[in-house]
Parts: sequence; structure tokens; C-alpha cells
Amino acid sequence: MKFGPAFAGILNEEFDAAHPNASANHLIDGWYVDGPETLSPRWKAHMVPPTGNYIEEFTAYGAQVTGPLYLKAAHRLYEVTGTKTWIGGDTQNRPDVIISLLADGQPAKDANGDPVPDVKLEFPNLGYTFGSLLKYNTDATEILYTVDEDKVANFDSVVQGMNVTNTYVAPPPPTKPTYPTLRVPIGAFKVLKNASLSAGQFTFELRDKAGTVLATAQNAADGSVVFPDRTFSREVTNYIYTIREIPGTDPKMTYDRTVYTVIVTTTAQTGGLKAQVSMEKDGIPYAGSATFTNVREVPKTGDSSPGMISTLAIASLLMGVAWMVTGKRQRPNSR
Repeated sequence: MKFGPAFAGILNEEFDAAHPNASANHLIDGWYVDGPETLSPRWKAHMVPPTGNYIEEFTAYGAQVTGPLYLKAAHRLYEVTGTKTWIGGDTQNRPDVIISLLADGQPAKDANGDPVPDVKLEFPNLGYTFGSLLKYNTDATEILYTVDEDKVANFDSVVQGMNVTNTYVAPPPPTKPTYPTLRVPIGAFKVLKNASLSAGQFTFELRDKAGTVLATAQNAADGSVVFPDRTFSREVTNYIYTIREIPGTDPKMTYDRTVYTVIVTTTAQTGGLKAQVSMEKDGIPYAGSATFTNVREVPKTGDSSPGMISTLAIASLLMGVAWMVTGKRQRPNSR
């Protein structure tokens, strides 16, 4: 018989005290001539004892060997490769990732029984290789190699065998800290001219920036208008409310159509929030209170009254006629 030579990419079946697993229970998928003991005294299985029969064979070196031959079991080494796919995110600045090799779902070991080192994949590299592996288990079943990846921030990972796909997921906006609830009162004041003000006589609306009505309120007898407090538990900047009066239907009433804008900003301080409130009147900065003034129409009095003027004119006319008649009667006879 003729045996093949040693070749690259094999695990030599020899005892190694540092790697005892490397010389036990591996699936043999080849043999080769190791040479006479005097040339390479290594593993001695399948050796013809010196006192027994000799094997004469041409070795791969082309020389006939007379004497004991040492046959070495050969285990072909195996390598696996995978690829990385990125979807979305910053295409110019990908994070480094760590890829781990699994053998039948467990951390893989190489042909010497040592743990297979993880691969650090640095962008723009998209491929990775794990080598010096055995292809078969001791029961001759093929080893199933897969990979696992350390979690990558803002990416979902999908592993398919030896390949990994990372899809970008935008991070949620940072959560603002919360504080004990701060109550901010908002109100207005009602003034009525030329009439007495009564409670509930006029109605007002509080709206948000989008124009949604948040609350309605009516005036008290003293003119005060109070809305439910606005509450805040986070810092806000220029939070806007508007206050306006709902016009009534009294034709003798002039309704105030002013729109007041209330601007609230809250800032954190020790133990909670602090509110700063400013106001605008019809879009112009305003330092006063939100005051709405309605005017009630009153009847006109004095000589300027049309009825009085007519009466006086008629009276004057009658007096003039009477004077003329009287004067004619009293005039002496000219004859």
C-alpha cells in the first residue's frame, strides 16, 4: 500500500500534554506516513514493533524505507466565514462589533480544544473567518457552526447561520425628569360700564396653543374670573395659553374682543419647579392683568333729544302766532 504525505490544513493525531483533547476521539479522515522513528520520533500508534515484521513501502519522499513505519492519523482542519450587513443609520460611521462562534449552540473550540477567540469586526470590514476548526463531532456527525453578536446600540440584530444583519432603530428621545406638581393659577377680571355687574353674566374661554378649549369660566359678582390651575411636573419653555371672552347677543352691549396670551416657562430648582409667567395683549407684550371691559349703551338726555327739539319748535311757532293775533287787536285805529 502507499500512504500520502503530510499536508497543510490538518491536525496531527499526536499526544500533546498542553492539548490532550487534540489527540483523542477525533474523526479520522486521512492517514499519512510519519517516517522512521529515527527521523521523526513522534506518535507511535500503528507502529510495527521492532521485533516484528517490517513494512517496506515507498513513502511520499520517494525513498524505499526498510524498517518500522509510523502512520499518523490526519484530521482535516476546517474554517467558516460569515458576512455583516448594515441597514440604515450612519453609513459612514458604523460601530465596531464583536462576533462569537458557536458549535452546535455552544461556545466553539478549535481543533486543539482551545476556545475559539471572538472576532472584532471594524468598519468598513464586512467579512469574518474562523479557522483551525474540526468539521465533525466524535460521532461522525457534522458540527453546526453559527455566530452570535454582542448587542449593538440602536440596532436590531438578525443572525442567520454565519451571517448577521443589523437594522438601525432610532433611539427614543431622552426622558425629561419629573418634579413635584407645580400649580400655576390663570385668571382674568371683568369690568362693566354703565350698568351693574352680576355673577355669571359673562363667559370666558381658556385655550391652548393649538386653539383647543381647555376650560370655560364665568365672572363672579366682583368681576373676578378664575380658571382651573394649570399643572406642570416637567420643565417647559414658553408654554402658551390664550384667554378670550365669548361675545353675548345683547345688541346694546359692546363686548371686549381682546385676546390675552399667557406664556408659562418652568425651570428646575432645589426641590421642584419654579414658574415664570408673562403676558401679551393682542400680540403685544403687556404688564397688566387680563381685564375685559364691556360697555352698556344708555338712553340719550338733554336739549339734543330729537323729541324735545320738535316740541320746542312747535311751542315757539304757536307762541308766535298768538302774539301776532294779540298785536293786531291792540293796535290803535289809524283813521
